[in-house]
Amino acid sequence: MEETSASILPPFLSDVFVFLGVVLSIILLIALSYIWSTQRQDREILDKLSADMKNLAKRVSGLENASASIEKTEDKKIEKVPEKKPVEIPVEKEKPPTAPAVNKTSRPWDDFLENYNLIAASMAVPGQLRACENFVSENNLKVLAYVGNMKFAPVSGVSDSRFWGWQIESSDKYAVVPNPMIHYDEDLHGRAGMKETFASNYENGKYTKYFVELPAILIYNGKNEWKVWEPGVIKLER
Repeated sequence: MEETSASILPPFLSDVFVFLGVVLSIILLIALSYIWSTQRQDREILDKLSADMKNLAKRVSGLENASASIEKTEDKKIEKVPEKKPVEIPVEKEKPPTAPAVNKTSRPWDDFLENYNLIAASMAVPGQLRACENFVSENNLKVLAYVGNMKFAPVSGVSDSRFWGWQIESSDKYAVVPNPMIHYDEDLHGRAGMKETFASNYENGKYTKYFVELPAILIYNGKNEWKVWEPGVIKLER
């Protein structure tokens, strides 16, 4: 029986089968080797990727920690600077203008003029003649009247006078004021020398009050006569 089956296959076919078996075995080995190699490479790639991911995660974590540390440091360095209030510069209050002080050495008649204006303001009370006579005597005044041609001459009494003259520092000049007892009217203004001696606010009618702002200055000519040197200024009230 064995000889019969062996004789069925020709010898060359038997060699072919052997050859095919060898080839298939080699192919299988090559396939197994390729599969094993591929799996190994994939495993190495996966291991490398995993290691890279871990390293990347560590770096990210390190960067986050470093960033947080830097922010804390910056917060400590940056302190809130308090707002500086604007410096208030004290402004001096503007002082109201004051009248310049009067230099009495340049106006020696100031005390005399002040006392005269007080007497002139009290002419409405009784005893005015006695008050005027005392004032003339105490100040050693010249009692004068206008005689024309810008000249003045002395008269006998206070009540007859139209002007009073106060000598300026033993000179030939006199500070002259009106007799406050005489009402200022057209006759006094036009014929008694008042308009030649003083600038005033006279218009018409009668004025009863005098206020001398500046005395007239008369100069004595040595012949018992006085002439206008500088006119004065008076203010009149009714």
